[in-house]
Order: sequence, then structure tokens, then C-alpha cells
Amino acid sequence: GSASVKAMGPKAVQSATRALLRCRYWLQQERADHETWLLVDRIHTENEKDALGELLIEARWAPTSELREEEEVLVSQKSNIGQVASFVANRLAEEPRVAPALKSVGPQAASQALRALAIARKYVAKAHPGEELFLLPREEKKSQEG
Repeated sequence: GSASVKAMGPKAVQSATRALLRCRYWLQQERADHETWLLVDRIHTENEKDALGELLIEARWAPTSELREEEEVLVSQKSNIGQVASFVANRLAEEPRVAPALKSVGPQAASQALRALAIARKYVAKAHPGEELFLLPREEKKSQEG
């Protein structure tokens, strides 16, 4: 099955992503051999200078694929999303067995990471017609020491 969510602005994007993570948790209680994969698209508005933009996040429930080695990519609220997108697309083309793992802290940084993935998805589709760039969301809890 699939579902989609539209979100505008960093806080809405973070809320939508967290809601999908909660769905993932509950669905995995039913089928541990399946995973929630996300597709991210930017929705262009009349005012292209709108920094927030709107993202369409589509969730698909599908069998878990083989795990890949991950390469950590830190994304901040000031990251250049075009450069992050290019890195992701190029890394996947150069080393298909390594998955770039975008990590961010906070709503603005998470929004930047998702926007970069929406652009990278277009790069991948152009370079490899018929292939799709999916996102496997995770939320990591930081332990408090002290």
C-alpha cells in the first residue's frame, strides 16, 4: 500500500516525517519483513523564491531489501541542498553498494535533507531511467550522559 503527505515548512516536514516513522513502527509489529520506504518530491509554487517550498512525501510499504553499507552525510540548516543532492546521486552511481545516510538535527536541517533528496531523486531518474531513489527514515535517540 501507499500513502502521501504534503508539508510546507521545516516544522510541518518534521511533523509529517515523524508521523510516518510512527506508522512504520506500528506496521513493523505486523510484518517485520517489510519496511516503510519514502519518496520525496518538491512541489513548485508560483513563487519559486519561496524558501520553504512544499514537499510531497509518499510512503510505500514493501519488503525489506538487503542492508547496505552506509556513509554518513551530515546536513545542517545551512547546507547547500544542490551540493548534497549531487553528492548523493554521484555516490550512488560510483558505489551502488554504499548508501548515503543523511543525518540532521532539528526541523530546518531535516527539511534541508529531504529537499536535497527530492533533487537527488530527479538526478537519479535522469541518469538511470526507470530507477527510483527511496528514503528509509530512521529516528535516533540521543542518550543523555551525566
